[in-house]
Amino acid sequence: MAYGLKIRNVDGQVIINDTWRNYTLRKSGVLTNSDFKKETYVNNPTKHFELTDWKNYSRPIIALRSNDAESRCAFSYVGFLGRWPSLYAWHNLNVNRVEYFIFDDWQPPTTSKYGLRVRNGAGQVVFSSDWYPLKAIDMISMTSSQPPWGGATTFGSAHASKKLACVNLNHRMRIYNTVGGASQFMAEAQWFSSVNTLSVSWMYLWEEEILQDFPGAPGTPPAPMPSGSYPLTGRSLLVDVTNYPVPFSY
Repeated sequence: MAYGLKIRNVDGQVIINDTWRNYTLRKSGVLTNSDFKKETYVNNPTKHFELTDWKNYSRPIIALRSNDAESRCAFSYVGFLGRWPSLYAWHNLNVNRVEYFIFDDWQPPTTSKYGLRVRNGAGQVVFSSDWYPLKAIDMISMTSSQPPWGGATTFGSAHASKKLACVNLNHRMRIYNTVGGASQFMAEAQWFSSVNTLSVSWMYLWEEEILQDFPGAPGTPPAPMPSGSYPLTGRSLLVDVTNYPVPFSY
């Protein structure tokens, strides 16, 4: 006879049991224009923000909420062995507000004297009502032609009462034309154009640095990266961060 604890949501999905531990919030914060470091590369200013050093993280997942088009960001791993994940912002736009949420597969502390705790057979806490779990509520899929060259693709959401953040699952890149014998690269930039309407466009990169604003760039539409190196289609996960603390850190 099977035994143990299982708690299901209204859709019948198991969300808590006595065996596995959910991803939970490890760090969150708010970024504005002054947080981004401005640099000059090939005579074009760029700006980026290094989120944190991954050294002590397990399997982190980053969810972003850029609250308007000027605050759109692209995400990239840089530095030694990809330990320094960075957000890149458009050099000629003012970043008004970007909220980030870093979830991880880890053992958070339990500090409250009251609430629910679930332990596994080894006595380890696998659930605590103190924690802020990663709550995935929707998946957005994009074709190889989305977003279009020089424009954006917008996706509505049925979750108008919730505060959402976006996890870019595929991190697609594209090659533009060559300038001076060196390739230009682009990555996906995402933002919420209204309360919970996600918009996606391309952002220029140059060896992981932003070159220039999108409209008015010379050349032809971007080509996909070589087959097998980056996915052609896009996927983004929408997560519910309603009432999650910002900033937050253990």
